[in-house]
Amino acid sequence: MTERSYILRRALSIFLLFYIVNLVVPLVGPYSYTQRMWLVTTVIVGLLSVMILLKEKLPQRSTILLGILLGILAGLVRPMTGIFTFLAFISSMRVIETFDDGIVLLRRPFLGGYPVCGHNRSGIRRD
Repeated sequence: MTERSYILRRALSIFLLFYIVNLVVPLVGPYSYTQRMWLVTTVIVGLLSVMILLKEKLPQRSTILLGILLGILAGLVRPMTGIFTFLAFISSMRVIETFDDGIVLLRRPFLGGYPVCGHNRSGIRRD
């Protein structure tokens, strides 16, 4: 088993543990089981996003501006959702920017693919 698959299995196991503990622990306060698990998942995603940003640094300025726009749109109803959307978007785009050729989102046999990120490491835009 490679190190990456070990890390992914470990992360899934931790998430499943949180899920089971959420169902076993009795409800306290106005939150249902679903609302409580949603809160736990949101906090975990926020912490992972901050950890990725600290390790990988910030993405390009255009990506940050797009993240702000998405965060504002998501935050119109719930401001905290907008903050976590912004953090998750810019951290995931930073991870994608670290790949030399970008990441292909959709593969088609004879039409090529749809690249998620159009920049390589040197910052030169590919067409």
